[in-house]
Amino acid sequence: MKLKDQLVNKTLEKLLFLDGSYGTELQRRGFEGNAEILNLQDQDLVKNVHYDYASAGADLILTNTFGGNRLKLKDAGYEDKVAEINSRGVELAKESAENIDRDVLVVGDISSTGRFIEPVGDLSFTKAQQVFQEQGRYLIESGVDLIKIETMTDIKELKAAILGIRSIDEDLPLIVSMSFEQDGKTITGTSVPSYVTLMNDLPVDIIGLNCGVKSKDMLDLVKQASYYSLKPLSISPNAGDPDLDLSYSEDPQEFSFYLDAISDLDMVAIVGGCCGTTPEYVDNYCSKLKGKEKSRKLLQQSQIHKDIPTLISSRTYQLDLDNNFVKIGERINPASKKNFQEEINNKDFSRIYDEAFSQMNEGSDVIDLNLGVEEDVELEDVETIVNGLDSLGCKPLSLDIQSSVLLEKALQVYPGRPIINSSSCDKEDLDNAIDLMKKYGGVLVLLAMSGTPKKTIQKRLDELKYGLEYLESKGIDESRIMVDPLVLPVGTEHDPKTTLELIKIISQEMECKTTLGLSNLSHGLPDRPQLNSAFVSMAIYNGLDSAIMDTSDQLVTQTVEKSLMLMGKETIWEDVAIDTEDQMVKDILTGNSDKVLTQVKSYLKDMTPLEVSQQLLGKAMKEIGDLYNDKSIYLPQLLLSAETVQPSFDYLNKLVGEHQEDSKGKIMLATVEGDVHDIGKKIVGTILKSGGFEIYDLGVDLPANEIVAEVKDIKPDILGLSAMMTSTIKKIAEVTEQLQAEGIDVKVIGGGASLNPELAQKFGCHAYAKDAHEALTKCEQLMTGEKALSNER
Repeated sequence: MKLKDQLVNKTLEKLLFLDGSYGTELQRRGFEGNAEILNLQDQDLVKNVHYDYASAGADLILTNTFGGNRLKLKDAGYEDKVAEINSRGVELAKESAENIDRDVLVVGDISSTGRFIEPVGDLSFTKAQQVFQEQGRYLIESGVDLIKIETMTDIKELKAAILGIRSIDEDLPLIVSMSFEQDGKTITGTSVPSYVTLMNDLPVDIIGLNCGVKSKDMLDLVKQASYYSLKPLSISPNAGDPDLDLSYSEDPQEFSFYLDAISDLDMVAIVGGCCGTTPEYVDNYCSKLKGKEKSRKLLQQSQIHKDIPTLISSRTYQLDLDNNFVKIGERINPASKKNFQEEINNKDFSRIYDEAFSQMNEGSDVIDLNLGVEEDVELEDVETIVNGLDSLGCKPLSLDIQSSVLLEKALQVYPGRPIINSSSCDKEDLDNAIDLMKKYGGVLVLLAMSGTPKKTIQKRLDELKYGLEYLESKGIDESRIMVDPLVLPVGTEHDPKTTLELIKIISQEMECKTTLGLSNLSHGLPDRPQLNSAFVSMAIYNGLDSAIMDTSDQLVTQTVEKSLMLMGKETIWEDVAIDTEDQMVKDILTGNSDKVLTQVKSYLKDMTPLEVSQQLLGKAMKEIGDLYNDKSIYLPQLLLSAETVQPSFDYLNKLVGEHQEDSKGKIMLATVEGDVHDIGKKIVGTILKSGGFEIYDLGVDLPANEIVAEVKDIKPDILGLSAMMTSTIKKIAEVTEQLQAEGIDVKVIGGGASLNPELAQKFGCHAYAKDAHEALTKCEQLMTGEKALSNER
């Protein structure tokens, strides 16, 4: 029996216990700094923590390799120790496990690179995959029992990590785990259902949630995961929030109370602790929950999950295919559009983005992406297009790409669960589709044809049944299939009534959904809206579930809406246009920097450069920040907006001259000593720069004396200090105390996951910001008072 099957069987027999936090426990034992280097410098300390967690009752102990990837270790100055740190980390955990008189599994621990993948950050998907592959190889070769990829906030980075691990070992048990905010979204906008549904498809064995929220708030998130998951769940919440003394707000008894409630939910197989938990917490929940009778029916997914909706998703949208008529926008298709095809071939993708934005505003639920003649389309083009649509906050994509190589690239970098459009019922086509679906996930459009379309209902049905049966034999459930019964132009030898009858049979006898290319019906004919409208009304009556259609055609869209109303069904006719009257805001959100700059130049006829900068661009960015704060847009759109306006700000600055008095002020950013997290600080810098501030980013892992020396030299108005870990947030106080001791009067703003307003105030900060938008607001507020060092010449 394979190890992954043994692990799943263990979860059927009993609830398994994972250990607690290493950062919290090492800090409690007096260590401050990069925990992974202890694998080389203080091995007894690491072994003692492992042993104490296992002795407290943990069935699985994590290796001390959370930040052991090359990029994280490079930031900490240990890039040349990647192999040694990871290999020794496994050895220490195994040595500790062997001293326990029961079976304890060693889990190779992997987490984020500390950087966002394009388009949110500057790390390429391929580079991220290589980084995870390298760390995974050292852990696997050193003999871990399984791997856990945890505390991920970017679905694309998680996909890169999964691909990296599976490129080394296809069978080793793999747990994946993401961190969510209290609203059920990651900081990049992925929801719990979107994440879980995608992980159901991918080659992972256990789906997890960890960190992010305390155990009480985790309960609601796990309820969502429990409903959608077809695999066992692993749950590790935080022990509340850090208090002023850096202890956590939930004591072991309260933590165990909520973990008990979490463990009662279907599919929950493993529970543990994250930030703030110690061996005392593990002992408490293991004692309380050990031997508890469970009736979770973990693997009987056909009984538990038969009625779960079939979801597709982008990064920030999810769509239920089962309970709504789905409108798939057809206009990103250069067929018969010579100029459009030439633009794509010349690497000009602006029309693709414009059409996507327009179709979403018209009510398209899904955007079909067809690149036409693909001979001149390169892999880099596909990645650029998918990333560009991601930055726009695009709705789910239907990847209508013919080349299997190009399609695989699109699937690889796509941040969600797409529609794959399409496969015929030929065995070769089906095998290719199956490979892609198992590796990357998705819902497949299956054409009711093998070779050429058949004229009769029975022949199409026979070919369709073969395709469905073959897919099922390879583990692809009908819930992941949308059948296209084929609609061909009126006047050809193919009768539209054949399509209508096939729709009826499929809707009555099969579990899969139906879709079709509506505009094919009237290709080359007059009165196209009337023909399309008449046909779609009959198709809906026969049970059609979706259509690839022109959502700008009012007659067709109204026919769909009224036909569904008469059938007592629903359609999501959602207007996703941002609620704003400011055209500048709308243009910035499309990412078209040239168009924004053209507008800026037109305003200069009647306004000064400074007025345009402050009253137009500045006002627009403030509104976009409010949209982000209200969760109307997410991080990719916020960063795209900042990048879009920057050329206009640069242009205006050249007109007025680059003088200090023309900016809002100088801000210096730094991550404190012992902390190598850089993502949040970079995002803050980007947003502050787009808001009119002059930014100096010193980097990461900076001692207090170095930060103070730079303050003396640069003389910023505001110093922004970042600390992500509980073990490093005290370093903020070291900086503020040294500034005060030397009589340096500079405003200090603090931020980071482990910080809060109370701690920021305790550590001497003048302000606290929870995110980039709030940082901009707080810095503007600080600048309304007396300027600090910049005025002392």
